[in-house]
Amino acid sequence: MKIALIVPIYQPTEFVMPFLKRFNKGDFDKMVVVDDGSGSDFDKDFEEVRSLGLFTLIRLPKNKGKGKAMKVALRYLKKEIPDLDGFLTADGDGQHAYEDILKVRAEFRAHPDSLILGARQKKDMPKKSLTGSIWSTRYFKLMTGVKMEDTQTGLRAIPKSLFSSFLASPGNRYEFEMGFLAGAARESRVLEVPIQTIYLKDNASTHYRVFRDSMRIAYFPIAYLLSGILLGAIDVLFFRFLYMDKLSGSPLAPLYSSLSASFLVFFLYELLTHCGVFFVKPRFKKVVIDFFAFVFLSLVSFGIALGFHCLGLSWTGGMILADACLYLLLILLKCVLPSGVAPAYIFS
Repeated sequence: MKIALIVPIYQPTEFVMPFLKRFNKGDFDKMVVVDDGSGSDFDKDFEEVRSLGLFTLIRLPKNKGKGKAMKVALRYLKKEIPDLDGFLTADGDGQHAYEDILKVRAEFRAHPDSLILGARQKKDMPKKSLTGSIWSTRYFKLMTGVKMEDTQTGLRAIPKSLFSSFLASPGNRYEFEMGFLAGAARESRVLEVPIQTIYLKDNASTHYRVFRDSMRIAYFPIAYLLSGILLGAIDVLFFRFLYMDKLSGSPLAPLYSSLSASFLVFFLYELLTHCGVFFVKPRFKKVVIDFFAFVFLSLVSFGIALGFHCLGLSWTGGMILADACLYLLLILLKCVLPSGVAPAYIFS
C-alpha cells in the first residue's frame, strides 16, 4: 500500500525543524514539504529542510493558501506515484505529534477507503480555539448531517477515491478544508482518531486571521442556506406558473404542477451540488437515491400544501408554507438524528 505525506508550510518557525527531524525514510513512500510562498527571507530555513534528505521540497513563488499548496503537492504525487493509494496532510507548525501522524497512518491502512481525521480533544483546547471549534462542528452537522469531534483538524488521511474531489474543491485557504470535508462526508465514510491537542506558545505560530478567515469558512453554510432558499423560491414560482397558466382547469393541476416543479428543483439541486457549492463527484447510485428521496419529499410537501389549502389558503401560499415546514423539519432531523441517518440535503 502506497501512502504519501504532505506538509504545507508558510513562514516556518522554530518548531518546524524539530518536527521534521522526527521522520524516518521508511515512514511514507514519499514525503513532500510545500513552501506556500514564504519569501526569500526564509530561504535558509527551507535549505535546512532540503538538507535532511527526507523530503521533496516544492517552493511556490507567492502565498496562495494552504489549500492551493496541498493541491500542487497532490498533482506532483499523482505524477510521481501513479498507483498512490492515499496521502496524509499534517501541519508543519508543531501542532501534530509524530506519533499521532503514524497513528492516523495505521488507521488508514486498516480502512483504506475511508477519510481519516486526527481529532483533537475539546477539553484540552484554549478558550479562543474552543469557541471556533464548537461553532464549526455545529454548523458542519447542520450542513451535512454528520457529527464530528474536530472539523478543523489539519491531520487527515485521504483515500484515492477522493483525489478528484480534493483537487476540484473550491477555495485555496481555510474555506477549502471545510468545503472539501463537507463534500467528502457525502462521498465517503469518515472516521476519527483521537490525537493530542497541542498549542505551542498559545498558538502563536498560527496564520489564522479571525475575521477574514472566519468569513471564508462561513462561505459554505451561507452558500448552502442561500441555495436552499433559492431552490425553494424556484419551486414555488414554477408551481405557480404551471398551475395558473398552463394547467389551469385540470383537477390534477396542483399535483402535476408540484411534481413538475420538484423535478426542476432536483435537476438544479444536483447541478449546484456537483458544480456550484461542493463540487462533489457525481455517482449514479447516489443520484438515483437522491431522485427517489426528492419524489417522496415532493409528495410530502404536496400533502402539507393540500392540508393548508383545505384550511382556506391559496395553493401558492400553501406551497410556500409546506416548503418552509419541510425545510425546517429536515434541518431538525440533521440536528437530532445520529450521523448517517439524517438526509444529506436540506432542500425541498
